[in-house]
Amino acid sequence: MKKIYYIIVLMLLIVSCKSKQKYQYQWTAAYKANVFCSCLKNLDVQLKNDSSPSLNFQILGNFNLINETDSLGKVYATIIKERNIWYKGGDLEGYNNIINGCLEFYQSKDLKILSKKRYKEVNKKH
Repeated sequence: MKKIYYIIVLMLLIVSCKSKQKYQYQWTAAYKANVFCSCLKNLDVQLKNDSSPSLNFQILGNFNLINETDSLGKVYATIIKERNIWYKGGDLEGYNNIINGCLEFYQSKDLKILSKKRYKEVNKKH
């Protein structure tokens, strides 16, 4: 009987850990996605009928975090605007490298590290 009890407890612990990992993944993905959406928005890309920001807010659940991700997106959008000066005088003059620029930051190691750090700070009581 004790064996069964230990097996059940072990299974519950494993399920609990997997659930926590899934929530961390969803949270950090929402954080990074909100930065990406902000980057696009601040480069005048229209996100018509896109519910992503609302869905991200439902996961993050904090206006301060939304403001934080929006600020990060604005900063990176400024960097992308400055990069576009490189295209002047060439075949790509008048075009912008918006999507690739925002995706580059979304996939960056820096944003991944920051999102995990913020997750731990915000969810330390859990």
